[in-house]
Amino acid sequence: MAKKMNLLAVDDIPKNLKLLKAILKDVDVNIVTAESGNDALSKVNDHDFALILMDVVMPEMDGFETTKRIRLLENGKYIPIIFLTAVSTQRDNIYKGYESGAVDYIIKPIDKDILISKVNVFLELNEQRNEISRQKKMLDRENKELNEAFARINFLHGIIRVCAKCRRIHFDEGDWRSFENYVLKYSDAKFTHGYCSACFDFEMKILDSDDEL
Repeated sequence: MAKKMNLLAVDDIPKNLKLLKAILKDVDVNIVTAESGNDALSKVNDHDFALILMDVVMPEMDGFETTKRIRLLENGKYIPIIFLTAVSTQRDNIYKGYESGAVDYIIKPIDKDILISKVNVFLELNEQRNEISRQKKMLDRENKELNEAFARINFLHGIIRVCAKCRRIHFDEGDWRSFENYVLKYSDAKFTHGYCSACFDFEMKILDSDDEL
């Protein structure tokens, strides 16, 4: 089961946070709350959030300042932030919100359907970003493994002289040695030993015949 994404709701009035939780109760998201700007900064440091719903008018540190400080945090650089406000609805304040780092602005009283729709859009975008990030990490890992394999292969190149009878390999020094010695000298590979199926069956037959004697 996929882990739920986190959403941070920031408001200095507990009843507003309770209302947001009620509105979003059917959205598949884990809601974390903060009742001040400093509390929000602490939560962003401790969690990964797909979205933040930010009240604008708060004591000590308003939503604009809180958003600016969140953008300075490593965990908060790219979190989409939606402002929720009933007071700062003038055009200048709305522009100020966007300048501080918000991606959207919702005027209170909140329209339930609009809020749910916008939250779902940003959650879906976050999941797409996460999937792209997962695929990039997988490709980076595969490229690294491929480059390491090519680096090992490049140790062995050109024509290798092999004895047709004993299968030993001719060294530059003029002598003939086993395949293992050749690989150990000209590559960084290491060996671990076991039995192939045919040799294992052969050894088992010998053991069985010894038991019969």
